[in-house]
Amino acid sequence: MDEFERSDVPYMVTHLDDIREGLQSLSRHFSFEDTMDNQHIPEHEETETQFNYIPERVSNLCDEQFAHVQRLVPPLCTFYSNNSGEVAPRHVTMCLEVGELFLSKKQLKSQLGNYAFANRFQIRVFKSDTTRYQVRCIVEDCNWRLRATKVQNSDYFQIRKFDNQHACSTKARFPHQRQASAQVIGEHIQEKFCYHRLYKPKEIIHDMQREFDISCNYHKGYRARQIVLEEVQGTPVESYSILSSYLYMLEQANHGTVIDLHTDSSNRFMYMFFCLKACIDGFLSSIRPVIAIDGTFLKGPHKGVLFIAVCMDSNDQIFPLN
Repeated sequence: MDEFERSDVPYMVTHLDDIREGLQSLSRHFSFEDTMDNQHIPEHEETETQFNYIPERVSNLCDEQFAHVQRLVPPLCTFYSNNSGEVAPRHVTMCLEVGELFLSKKQLKSQLGNYAFANRFQIRVFKSDTTRYQVRCIVEDCNWRLRATKVQNSDYFQIRKFDNQHACSTKARFPHQRQASAQVIGEHIQEKFCYHRLYKPKEIIHDMQREFDISCNYHKGYRARQIVLEEVQGTPVESYSILSSYLYMLEQANHGTVIDLHTDSSNRFMYMFFCLKACIDGFLSSIRPVIAIDGTFLKGPHKGVLFIAVCMDSNDQIFPLN
């Protein structure tokens, strides 16, 4: 438990079969030899079995055999103590190297922001144009700097020079973290949305303070949450654009389902209704012939009203119709 975050445990439990399969295939490439020579082992006495590792057996292993296992195992964590003395897990910081390529200048800037964020210092832009990007440490006399240029006839940017030695104190380079933008915070909290479906801005603020000793306001935490939700779930516009396809697949999977979708002259959504075949059969066979309709106002970015029709079954329980 010390090497992984607690939030990673449910994810690993659900993939135990895949991990077990990968470890079994890995064990076939090792040789274990008992060197105890059948010696008598006293009862209730702890012993340690010795084994010999034969490197020739694993010299030709293919990484692809264990790629799915590597994806399931969470990254290693380091531990640090914050100001309150509480020990908290923190992911191993990323590395930048001379010659490293980035798909675009935007990706380079994003990676630099994450690098400064994880290593607790700030950067300032020294030169920036369409063909080059140079940054330095925010402290004036510090030696840390990085220079990247655009690769000819492409959109790639490559690191040409990188001096990774700081000559300034930690307090001078980290009074506040301006690289901790909503986009950067969103990239660091994206994994937590797999386990926290109601990850609130207050929790984001608390986790940033606990894990990185960074203070952010409620507005920045809210924007970071919205950025991650759009990346994970998509935007409402994208959801509305695939609504007709979803209804078609719903009807194909549930033959007899009633669907009614209306759009305006510009093919924009107006309103819709659907009722599953199972609900229709249940209503016709054993439900009281009394229908109650209720509605609620939608509070998202796209306003509207959601209506639902329900009945009462023989056990006086609610039976939905749509």
